[in-house]
Amino acid sequence: MLKCHALEDTAAWLVSQFPVTASIKTLARYTRSVDETFNHQHWPVLQKDDAGLNDELFKLLKARVSGNPYAADGIFAANIALLPPGLKAMAATHWLDISLTLDSLTWHFGNFGEPQLVAETEAGLRELGLPELASCFVEAKELMLPLLA
Repeated sequence: MLKCHALEDTAAWLVSQFPVTASIKTLARYTRSVDETFNHQHWPVLQKDDAGLNDELFKLLKARVSGNPYAADGIFAANIALLPPGLKAMAATHWLDISLTLDSLTWHFGNFGEPQLVAETEAGLRELGLPELASCFVEAKELMLPLLA
């Protein structure tokens, strides 16, 4: 195990200069390697294969998100807005993925044109590192939404 001698020296000096009850062992716990620190923790979900991880993500999203993404009431978009950034991006862009696979980008706005969901989808594309697709999405939005109004 690698130890940070500078930290131990500093801790020893602090203990000698100030009347504290901290020991070098207590302060040295911060010098542990990442593996040593986290070896005792067990993360069973990370032992799953891709399909198992996908199932876990869907369970998490289903538990946290309600509302109908097809509806114009904005409930679905309001619910996904409360998710952490990565989950929010996945939830928002999921329906675009389905549209691009089964229909088309123009049909996407017909099915999922609620303004807040459209905004979350664009933000999700950017969050996922897809700026070019986000730009195409914005262009399609500007063409389609006036036609659907």
